[in-house]
Amino acid sequence: DAKAEDKKKLFVRNLSYQTKEEDMEEYFEKFGKIEKVTIILRDGRSKGMGFVEFETSQSAKKALAESE
Repeated sequence: DAKAEDKKKLFVRNLSYQTKEEDMEEYFEKFGKIEKVTIILRDGRSKGMGFVEFETSQSAKKALAESE
């Protein structure tokens, strides 16, 4: 489940707690070049959500369209 926060950044939720930033990058790179991936942590443990920031808004739009 992802929502557009701005033109290039997606908020991604419902991640497995075992998902790593590398896993997210590997999945989302098929939509375009990624600038940054962040998993939100609390006390060093995943909260099951994070952000993917793409180089272009077109890549973010493709990823969002595919996830809906």
